[in-house]
Amino acid sequence: MRFFSETESDPAVSTERDALTRGLNPLAALDYVRTQGGAPAIAQVLRALPKDDQAILAGERRLSQRAWVPFMTQGRLLSAIDNVLGNADHTLLFEVGQHMARRDIPRLFRPFLKLGNPGWVIEFGMRMWRYYHSCGRWQIERTPVTVLATLHDHPAHEAFCSTFVGWMTGALEMGGGVHVMVDHPVCHARGAPNCVYTCRWNRRRRPDEQTEPMDRFTSDPSSLLVDPDE
Repeated sequence: MRFFSETESDPAVSTERDALTRGLNPLAALDYVRTQGGAPAIAQVLRALPKDDQAILAGERRLSQRAWVPFMTQGRLLSAIDNVLGNADHTLLFEVGQHMARRDIPRLFRPFLKLGNPGWVIEFGMRMWRYYHSCGRWQIERTPVTVLATLHDHPAHEAFCSTFVGWMTGALEMGGGVHVMVDHPVCHARGAPNCVYTCRWNRRRRPDEQTEPMDRFTSDPSSLLVDPDE
């Protein structure tokens, strides 16, 4: 069992009002909208958001991938995408999450894709969580073909959770997993104390696959991070 992004629980940091996420995340979601309907679709989604969220995402000042934005703005954006482009049942958000993974993981986690181990991609993502989110900590239990991941001390938003199932699926597939199945049996947004994700897959072993422990490659995961603005 491993804990990543572990800090003492601080209610002042983990509230909906104070939680932040990097601009990379809403920009990736908006990129999905662009692929579905271009600028008109983006305008339609933005009109479904409160004025404050519109100003953050598409105001006079260009949103940077590194900028901190309210986590709930990201949650409301995902809900708006689901309402405008989907059936308002969160089904579409699985596809949104897969798109976000396929867009950003090759740039952000490039070194770990070369290792050919799906579980390592997820583990590295959890290690880097606090680079992209201001709060939350992950508890990970991993076998060669499964991951049990629990997110503690993070605000609840059901649209985010539905999107994250798609993100994890896309990440595992990009890491070499086949027949990937990700479930979200326990959800903070539905009244549980935390969010639990279960992942399983079959392995497509590559001839060059590394088998050494992750710590052999780096003791500081941020040293492998490819800058998202490059």
